[in-house]
Amino acid sequence: MLALLLFPPAVPVPEIGPPASTGNLVNKAIYGSDSRQEHSAMPPEWTSIGDAVAMIYDTQSNRVFDSQGVFQYEQSLRDKHGDCDGTPLRFSDQPTPGRCTATLIAPNKVATAGHCFKPHLCGRLAFAFGATTDAMVRGTPFAADRLYSCGSVEISVSTGGKDWAVVRLDRSVPDSVASPVRVASTEVAIGTPVMSIGHPDGLPRKYAGDAQVKEVMQSGTDAFRFSTNVDAFVGSSGSGVFDIETREMVGILINGNRDYDDKGCAITYPQA
Repeated sequence: MLALLLFPPAVPVPEIGPPASTGNLVNKAIYGSDSRQEHSAMPPEWTSIGDAVAMIYDTQSNRVFDSQGVFQYEQSLRDKHGDCDGTPLRFSDQPTPGRCTATLIAPNKVATAGHCFKPHLCGRLAFAFGATTDAMVRGTPFAADRLYSCGSVEISVSTGGKDWAVVRLDRSVPDSVASPVRVASTEVAIGTPVMSIGHPDGLPRKYAGDAQVKEVMQSGTDAFRFSTNVDAFVGSSGSGVFDIETREMVGILINGNRDYDDKGCAITYPQA
């Protein structure tokens, strides 16, 4: 079904710093069976982390929210990709307004992939917290404390094998909405079990586990990155990758394998 490659590490992230990451935009996909789960299927220790994940959306192409914060987007995954050789894709009826994913690393800052958020897009791209399947129903209002705009792009890097950004929001996110995630201070090791939380294909928030770190590259440098067999798609770019045991963010998803074949079917890659 889906397949993906993902990279980067995290370095200590105080109020002013980001996790480091690298890579370029490439399609994602599935390894083995599709491990993506809905927010409602996850235990509290993971839903609290998922609440810190924001969907990045474009305020100028297709209306996602009206002026009152009511969800208006209509295009579904089926509208976007059609069916898989006549068979509906998983989540085919869900809306797909997401462009990328970001994760709250400080009360007023999010980390994402550099290719997702260039400085000139600060006035155009916005963030929605709580973008789950239950919330992303046409006509459903999002509270004002779940919708944020870009205050400034503190840094955006997408060259030289690096691909990460830190965006300052227009205001701080209250604890009642989300708390910043904990970011690992050391490099992740091969074999570490990981989970990615994001918006694959622009869908409502999904949790993808059943994955491990498969390879690490350029260890000890600011270009450190790693690969894993986590399930993801375009739209997952910028998603936080978390150590399942410590629940710390250890990286940012930045690229991967092809998502769909010529028949519109999500490509499945070997789990190993």
